[in-house]
Amino acid sequence: MNGNPAKTILLVFLVLYLPASYRAQSLNLSLDRGAVGLVQRLERLPLTSRVLFIAAHPDDERAGVVTYVSRGLHARTAMLTLTRGEGGQNLTGPDLLEALGLVRTAEMLAADEYFDTQQFFTRAFDFGFSRSADEALSKWGRDLVLGDIVRVIRTFRPDVVISMWQGNAKDGHGHHQASGILAREAFQLAGRAGQFQEQLSEGLSPWRARRFYIGNLSEKESPVLAVDVGVSVPLFGRSYQQIGDEGYRLHRSQGQADTYSAPGKRLFYYRQVLPEDNSSANFLEGIDSSLPAVAELLAPHDPQRDWLRRELVELTTSFQQALLKFSPTDFSGSVEPLLAAVRRLRSIRSQLVSKPVDPWPQDHIQFLLEGKEQELLDTIESASGVVFEGYADDEQITPGQTLQVGGWIVNQGGRPIRISQVEVLSPDGWRSERTEAGLSLLEPGAGSKASFAVTVPANARLTQPYFFRKDRGEATYQLSDPKLAGAPLPSPVLRAKLSYLLNGVELSKTRPVWFLDRDPLKGVREIPVLVVPAINIEVTPEQSLVPLHSAAELRPIDVKLTSQSKSPVKGRLRLTVPHGWKTAPDEVTFMLDGEGESSAFRFQVLHPATPRPGKVEFRAVAETLGHRYQQGYRIISVLNLWMTPLYRPAASQSTLLDVKVSPGVNVGYIMGSGDRIPETLTQLGVPVQLLEATDLLKTDLKTFTCIIAGVRAYDVRADLIANNQRLLDYVHQGGVFIVQYNRREPWNKAQYAPYPARIVSNDDRVTDESAPVRILDPKHPAFNTPNRITSDDFKDWVQERGAYFIQERDSRFKALLACSDPGRAPLDGGLLVAEYGKGLYVHTSFAWFRQLPEGVPGAVRIFANLISLSRQSAH
Repeated sequence: MNGNPAKTILLVFLVLYLPASYRAQSLNLSLDRGAVGLVQRLERLPLTSRVLFIAAHPDDERAGVVTYVSRGLHARTAMLTLTRGEGGQNLTGPDLLEALGLVRTAEMLAADEYFDTQQFFTRAFDFGFSRSADEALSKWGRDLVLGDIVRVIRTFRPDVVISMWQGNAKDGHGHHQASGILAREAFQLAGRAGQFQEQLSEGLSPWRARRFYIGNLSEKESPVLAVDVGVSVPLFGRSYQQIGDEGYRLHRSQGQADTYSAPGKRLFYYRQVLPEDNSSANFLEGIDSSLPAVAELLAPHDPQRDWLRRELVELTTSFQQALLKFSPTDFSGSVEPLLAAVRRLRSIRSQLVSKPVDPWPQDHIQFLLEGKEQELLDTIESASGVVFEGYADDEQITPGQTLQVGGWIVNQGGRPIRISQVEVLSPDGWRSERTEAGLSLLEPGAGSKASFAVTVPANARLTQPYFFRKDRGEATYQLSDPKLAGAPLPSPVLRAKLSYLLNGVELSKTRPVWFLDRDPLKGVREIPVLVVPAINIEVTPEQSLVPLHSAAELRPIDVKLTSQSKSPVKGRLRLTVPHGWKTAPDEVTFMLDGEGESSAFRFQVLHPATPRPGKVEFRAVAETLGHRYQQGYRIISVLNLWMTPLYRPAASQSTLLDVKVSPGVNVGYIMGSGDRIPETLTQLGVPVQLLEATDLLKTDLKTFTCIIAGVRAYDVRADLIANNQRLLDYVHQGGVFIVQYNRREPWNKAQYAPYPARIVSNDDRVTDESAPVRILDPKHPAFNTPNRITSDDFKDWVQERGAYFIQERDSRFKALLACSDPGRAPLDGGLLVAEYGKGLYVHTSFAWFRQLPEGVPGAVRIFANLISLSRQSAH
């Protein structure tokens, strides 16, 4: 290399994020194990090609194409996804915003394993559906996100960049358009030394990729590159599209679990736009990505050029021999050529001139050879039969704790290995003491264990996302650790490393340290080790609504303490209250004897006088000897992997508002994909019963004055569809049935409403949460009973007005509200009421599921009126 220590650090960082055995958490796919996995690694070794895909959201990717590039063209492949999908909807539960972002990050990582790609993200936050690229770029900050994309290009150094989106109106969503625009700009700017110079001071170098493609094209748009990913691949027994589908189905929060591609041709279309040329038969045709071509980076007069080419030809020959000697039933024939390749590759790297006249070519050569050595070591790992795993005796560890870590080594290969060292890699300040050394020589079939006592320092950093927002209004993340910029999640807190000799060649393996969870019902799971606080505080309710007419009443706030400490924890707990409020008791003492033990305490809060409308916050504080705890956490997990603690203040926020509900209202709630509206209604004093399948079939529905279908209920509740006529009969007999928004495809499958009503376009939505709303019938009970609704009730909404408005419907539906995004025609299909028999059928596409849990006063007041509707009040 060029002797720049910053670049040395950068290369180490890059190696840590290679999509190979280091993966912090993994599905450990059969695709990447055994003979099938080894063949793929052997076929990739002679090549240096690298391809970067750029998209806006998780699930934007063309799964079959990404899989084809990685597993078919054998290119090192990465995916850069601008946002983590935080602003979307959630088919798997009520989590939104940051929590949903962690869910979708994990879903993306799980999908990436099928694609065999490395994952990057920018700091852009998905703030919800956007009409235009201008809006997205304005909210994100164009230069900030552009710089993040440039950083990834300079970090990964792709030969080809492929944008999923074109960067124009055809892409639809404003985030998609912005993604296409920024991808093209970043492709051009990444190679210019004068752009984003702060990255150069960090050790990055300008990088100019060779080609830039755009996607989202049809076959009618020519000239295009047609990529058929439907052809069956004998090695896998299925096509790249079918493999990609398996990964794409893991975008479950976005309803993609039913993704399916029939066998046969599956074409996707792309265009090379920079430089403009569409003669290639595939993304990499005409690019010499063979190892010997690396020597061409040196100038023709460079004395090392011919030598390097000869050496790389010999290195390629070793790779070819390893593939020729491969047997699916015996990998040993491939091991010796691979070990010879390690010797030669290390010799090449050491002999390259350390301080050339022009440092850039050798910097990039070392970059490629560094990556090739890591790939080579991964391949030897697959072929040699040396198994190494690290396990801890606890999965959630606390500052100050000592845990036991074991490194297990088994030699399943045909050659003896000599163990040089087993060590635990941990953050600065941690202490590791060996308690059991293990064997130094392992014959074939033998195993050994090295054990350690690892002590966590009292000031250890907690495991948590390195990206955060200080304010809900921010559209980009801030970083607590800039060195992790672009990474999906923080690195594993503990890793185990084995250094050993095989046929005289020094090799090493690094593994995350897992906790092996063995459950007789759930099975055996490898769970990541996390650093968490000694006390977890859970405050209930997190959010509450307090009608002003009941604000002077005592209100309970429950605080639950759970210990994660191995030692007893004793202390005091109190609730801090805003000025003018009182709490009883003032404080309590607690004693938690061991890990996992919980205690619950109830505080009563009271305002002696009638408080004014607004938000107030009550914070729980637990104090022990020398420590103060003021936050709680919960683990966000997908597939019992990619576990990340999400922290929040240990607080209960109350919204005091002038709201009434008509006497006698009794609600039955059909939960859809998941929302928190039932909790909101309960806080208003409304009795709510969640209706399950048996209830819909057998319960006397007339006991409810109102029944509500939760968000996307017709998407996820087959029992709702089966009993839809029973619900219509309930309305006909005098009930009120409120149906919240559904997606177009599930809703349009049948006529679920009493009269025809179709969602014509997914584009029929209002994304501007501040868009003016016009009340079409001010005298309607929905705006008068029991709360008088005015334009003020549409202030301070969050993220959006609503989505999937019903603009095609029978005339018997009465539209009550109209609104639109700036410059667009008004939509009146967001709140529809139809008389049906003696009752009322209400369909609403407004985003109550976002507004009510956030305590938006006007939205709460309108919804209180909706559940208070009756057939009699409609006259």
